[in-house]
Amino acid sequence: MLSELAPGDCDICLIGNQSVAVLKEYNICLHYETKHTAFSKFKGDARKNKTRELLAKLHRQQGTLTRPSTAQDSATRASFEITVLITRTGRSFLTGDFVKECLSIISLSRNTVTRLCDFAQLLVFIRGVHENMEITQELAGFETLRSTTKSEDLFAAVERVLHTNGLSWETLVGITTDGAPKVSQCGGKVAKYHCILHQEQLCARSVGTGDVVRDVIKIINCIRSKALSHRQFRALLEEVDSQYKDVLYHQEVRWLSHGKVLKRFFELRHVIAEFLTSKNSDTQPRHKKWFCDVAFMVDITDLLNTLNIQLQGKDQIITELFDHITAFRSKLQLLCRHLSGRAEDSGTGAAALAINVESFKAELLSALRVDLVDALKTEVRAVLESELASIKLDIRAARSELKEYRETVTTELSGLSVKVKNMEESLSTCTDDITHLQKEVSRLTTLTEMLQNKCDDSEGRLRRNNVRIIGVNNRRLRSAPQLSSRHYFSRLLS
Repeated sequence: MLSELAPGDCDICLIGNQSVAVLKEYNICLHYETKHTAFSKFKGDARKNKTRELLAKLHRQQGTLTRPSTAQDSATRASFEITVLITRTGRSFLTGDFVKECLSIISLSRNTVTRLCDFAQLLVFIRGVHENMEITQELAGFETLRSTTKSEDLFAAVERVLHTNGLSWETLVGITTDGAPKVSQCGGKVAKYHCILHQEQLCARSVGTGDVVRDVIKIINCIRSKALSHRQFRALLEEVDSQYKDVLYHQEVRWLSHGKVLKRFFELRHVIAEFLTSKNSDTQPRHKKWFCDVAFMVDITDLLNTLNIQLQGKDQIITELFDHITAFRSKLQLLCRHLSGRAEDSGTGAAALAINVESFKAELLSALRVDLVDALKTEVRAVLESELASIKLDIRAARSELKEYRETVTTELSGLSVKVKNMEESLSTCTDDITHLQKEVSRLTTLTEMLQNKCDDSEGRLRRNNVRIIGVNNRRLRSAPQLSSRHYFSRLLS
């Protein structure tokens, strides 16, 4: 079992990682029969699988040794690419300050990650805006917080990162935090932003149906915690030909998991109720109000997840993010109006309960509407309103500037469109003229060929009849094919 050879490499035994002195069939067979006869028991597919396993093991060992040099080569290549770009601009190689001056303004965001060794890692991201409005975002650096993670520690760590990268606080125009009071107080013209992931969590908690979510998580854990129950539940889903094969585990660290778990649970609620009944389990509540609360949570978390995905897109400016949040608030107002009317029109989750809602008691449905509407109007909207009030005027000013810039660009583009259209018309006219001239040239060429043929025929007939034109040079006659023979005879007789 020898590995495939590259040009200039030696052969390597896959089993013993040894090389043969001379690469000949006899030496290879002798090496195998002497040291690895135990592998003769592998036949057919088993032998192929063992060979692939040994070959993969050899590649992993070789990759471990060559990976550092590959990374070094990549770094060298990157430095050469940067050198080429600097050379093309005609600047000095000490152009670090020049690159930093291209970033007229910067914004910062930070994220704290706790490693397994219980050390908090502060990740500092920097987003720069070039003079041509090109946005770049990179990881500026990370700092290890070995002690506390208070606001003073975070500020000191961010300051060290800025000092390392040679950045000034004067170019800072925005900072994104998690909403803590001590790190949210910004003075001057620095704009502060609240992380949308934390806003989503605050909105979800402010609805006041945390007990419903805990009940759902408890039911899911009851199904999936035991292997036998889990297998039986999956078999039941296959038996009823469900579009889903299992329920989802809830993961607190994944913000989008909250809505996905609730939606999957709500769509499988009938199968789950049947399964728990067969197990004589009283984990799931039976009253109608609980199901309606779950339906409402499905609706509101679906809206929050949609907002989260929209705000996570790349290359979005603050006005676009502001529009997404404003649209989300409009959806909340629409949901409030639906709840004030009929519950079955409030959204996806409650619409699926339309049949069961009709059997509700009037007082229970009325109380549910009042509670949900109050929660939406007071708590959820208050969370978003407090964050948008501080930057609302700046957003409007930026939007007006962008609108004026867009109108200017639109006017310039319309003028360019007119010029391009005129040029296309001129080119079309020139094309028609060129086509006409080509046809005329082709016609004249055909006429010239016809005259040439007639002159040749006339000259041939004269030679056959022994007629010679006196006083006219034959060369001249041949050089002027456009004149007919009758013309020469008329000149001769005159």
